[in-house]
Amino acid sequence: MKILLTMAGLGSRFKTAGYTHEKYAIEFQGHTLLEWSLASLLSFRGSELILITRRFEGIEEELPRIAKNLGFAEPKLQVIDYVTRGQAETAVLAAPFFEEDDSILIFNTDTFIDPREMRPDQIRGAGWIPTFEAPGEKWSFVDADADGRAVRTTEKERISDNCSVGVYYFDSFFSYRDLVARAETDKELYVAPLYNQWMAEGHPTFLHRLPKEAVTILGTPEDLEEATSLSRPIWPEDCI
Repeated sequence: MKILLTMAGLGSRFKTAGYTHEKYAIEFQGHTLLEWSLASLLSFRGSELILITRRFEGIEEELPRIAKNLGFAEPKLQVIDYVTRGQAETAVLAAPFFEEDDSILIFNTDTFIDPREMRPDQIRGAGWIPTFEAPGEKWSFVDADADGRAVRTTEKERISDNCSVGVYYFDSFFSYRDLVARAETDKELYVAPLYNQWMAEGHPTFLHRLPKEAVTILGTPEDLEEATSLSRPIWPEDCI
C-alpha cells in the first residue's frame, strides 16, 4: 500500500480571510497543517509516502524535512502547475509511482486524526472509508449495513451520520484510475461518490467509525477557529 497526499487546491478561503501563508504552512498549536496531516498517518509509516502538490515556494525542501522529523522514509513528490477538477483527479497524477498490484490510501492535508485510532490493521475489503459523526451537510457521507459494509456514498447529501474524514482506500490504484477515467461530471470530482460505481462492480467496501474526539478538521478558517477553542492538547507526542 502507498499513501497519497493531495495538495493541489487554491486555499482560497484562507486567502480571502486574510491569511498570508499558503494553506499547508498555516499553523495550529505550533504545527503546520501539513504536519498535522502527516501526524495522522504515524501508524502507516511503513508505507511509501507520495505528495501531489501545486508549486509552492519551498515545498520541495519542506516535505522531506517534515516527513523525516515524523519518522517517515523519504517521500516522493510531484509538482503540478495547474488546477485539477478535484482530489479524485489529482490522485490519478501519481500513476508513475505505482506498480500493478499497489493499493492506495488517499488523504488530504487539512485534517488531523489521532493515529492511535486509525491503523493499517483496521483496513478491510476492497475499499475502506474512515468516518466520524458530525453535524451539517458539508461532508461526504457513507450509508452502511449493520456490519459496516457500505451501500451508498454521497457528496454533501446527508444520508447517514457517517461523515468521511477524507481518507479513502482502494485495493488497486490502477482500478481506481480507471474508475476516475469513467466518471462523468463537469463539476468538481470528489473521491467519495466514486465508491458507488466501485461497489456496483463488486468491490466490497467498508467504513470504519472513529470516535468524534479523534478527528480535528482544519480545512477552513472557521474550522481552524473551532479547533483553536479546544481545551485539550492533541499533538500525538507519544506516537512520534
